[in-house]
Amino acid sequence: MKKLLALVLALVMTLGLATVGANAADFKDESSIEYEEAVNVMNGIGVIQGDDNGNFNPKGTLTREQAAKIVAYMMLGQKGADSLSASAAPYSDVAADRWSAGAISYCATEGIIAGLGDGTFNPTGKLTGHQFAKMLLVALGYDAKLEGLENNSQWAINAAKLAVSAGLEDDLSIVMSQDISRDQAAMMAFNTLKADMVAYENPINVKTGDGTEVIVKADRYKVDNLRGNGNIYDGRDEGNDGDVDKFCEVYFPDLKLTDADSDFNEPVNQWSYKNVTISEEAKKADKVLTGAVTYQDIYNAAGTAAMNNVIELTIYVDGVQLATAGN
Repeated sequence: MKKLLALVLALVMTLGLATVGANAADFKDESSIEYEEAVNVMNGIGVIQGDDNGNFNPKGTLTREQAAKIVAYMMLGQKGADSLSASAAPYSDVAADRWSAGAISYCATEGIIAGLGDGTFNPTGKLTGHQFAKMLLVALGYDAKLEGLENNSQWAINAAKLAVSAGLEDDLSIVMSQDISRDQAAMMAFNTLKADMVAYENPINVKTGDGTEVIVKADRYKVDNLRGNGNIYDGRDEGNDGDVDKFCEVYFPDLKLTDADSDFNEPVNQWSYKNVTISEEAKKADKVLTGAVTYQDIYNAAGTAAMNNVIELTIYVDGVQLATAGN
């Protein structure tokens, strides 16, 4: 019944109401940002920033060094990532004093990036959705060697499959083989926050002819090191898997998601970080009705089963109570 009521409320609250946001980022080019919730949250936790002019440049293409910086911020936090440095040039085309050298060196050490294979990294070069997904998958615990994410003819296909199963492409419009924009990158990183952490067990070690020992097989499993009685970041009863650690629960334990109502009585997802609200976004409606709407329209859209279980239905338009109906 709770599920059905939530469906109806989400439906009726769309009548005459626009999506609202806390606009935590408050970028000058906010109107051009497609994934506002993702940008607000990622900015609110200190992972992404705008330029010196106060713009986010959502349609700009993400560069390889920017991607390394994003992942470093996600895994180390803002303070930890800002303190990174490189004692030597991590690649021949990345000087030790380059602004991104510390993040690039860190990501290379963690196996998140591997360079171009010729000793260079091409820091200002563009990268595809597949390449960014691979970086985020490794951050989630996926082993690049075991999952076939290293340089081979199938690595992009393997990355695409894992990205879909991990939920990195949820609600994201993207062609993974094409260059990824900053807007799309924010959304994929945001999805990573909510994705399951993984690890491996029962490895099979094989020694090669030169004596090198490699792992050729291991069973991947979802990690549960924190607690098994509910999500830390999302305590709502929404069918979440409480026995699996999410990325944000490990790296951003102070990030919380709760149900709330906007000033227009619209149901919203409210994100807070360290007890400060960083984003409020309207819940995605199951149905959207436009124009003149009657009770019969609502009844038909929600379905007989839903409407028959609603005890009382209140309709608001622009924050004003329009009507109330009950069984």
